[in-house]
Amino acid sequence: MGKFSSLYHSPCQIGRTCTINIKNVQGTTLCFAVSGLGVNANKRTLEEAVIRGKKEGGLTNSYDIEVNASVLNGLGVFNYNHIYDVDGTCPADLTRGMVQGRKLAHELATYYRYNFPGAENAAVVNTASMLGVRESRRIVGDYKLSKEDYINRVKHYDDIAYNNYPTDIHVNGNSENGYKKMYEMYNNSFYSTGEFYGIPYRSLLPQGVSNAYIVGRSISCDRIMQSSVRVAPACISMGQAAGTAASLVTEGCNVRNIDIKELQSKLKDADVFLEN
Repeated sequence: MGKFSSLYHSPCQIGRTCTINIKNVQGTTLCFAVSGLGVNANKRTLEEAVIRGKKEGGLTNSYDIEVNASVLNGLGVFNYNHIYDVDGTCPADLTRGMVQGRKLAHELATYYRYNFPGAENAAVVNTASMLGVRESRRIVGDYKLSKEDYINRVKHYDDIAYNNYPTDIHVNGNSENGYKKMYEMYNNSFYSTGEFYGIPYRSLLPQGVSNAYIVGRSISCDRIMQSSVRVAPACISMGQAAGTAASLVTEGCNVRNIDIKELQSKLKDADVFLEN
C-alpha cells in the first residue's frame, strides 16, 4: 500500500451507524436509456403508465412510482426504481445490483412496448457503466458537517464551496411509509433563492492522514448532510478545490499547513463563487 497505507486505518462511518450495515444505507439505482417511446412520451405520461403497471402487476411491485425521465424525440433517459440492500464497498453486492438494475430496465422497456401508445418499438439502448450508489463510507475528518450546518446555513472561515441541494435520503427498503417520509423530508428542506451553506476545507481531511483529500459523498459529515452534499454539483466543486489545494502543498508539507486564504483566492480567480 506504500505511503497511503495509513488511509486504510483512518476511521469511517456508514449508514446510521459506525459499522457497515447494508440495511441502513440508501437504495441504489441503475440509470438507463430507452428509445422508441414515441411522440406521447413525457415524464407525466410515462409515470402514469408505471403507476398503472405496478397496480396491475405488469411491473415489479414497489411503492417507488416516480419516474425521473428526460425525454427527447422518443428517447428517454431514466433514473428509475431502487435496488435495496447493496453495500457499496462490496464487489459482489455491486454486481448483484447491476444485474438487478438491467433486469428492471428491460422490464420497463418491455412494459412500455406493449402498454404505451406509440412505444411499439421501445427498447433499452444503454445502461450506466456503474451502479448509482448514494451512500457508502464517510470519513471522520477535521470538521464534521452536520444537520445543524444545513438548517442554519452555516458558513465557515475555510469554505471551499457552497451548496443548497435539499436533504434527500432515499429509502432503504420497499415500504409505503418509508417513501412517504422520504418525499416529506425532501420537499420540506428546500432553501429559498440565494440561500446556501458552506463546505469547509477541513471536512475533506481524514483524521490520522497527512497527505490525502477525500471528496464527494465520502467527506466528513453526518447522514443528513451527506444526503445533500452527495450530488454532482457539490462533488465537482469539492474536486476542483482539492486539486487546487494539492497544487499548494510543497514537498514534505502536510495538507493542513496550506494557506487557506491563498486557496480561496485561487478558487475565486477560477470563477468559483465564495463570499468575502
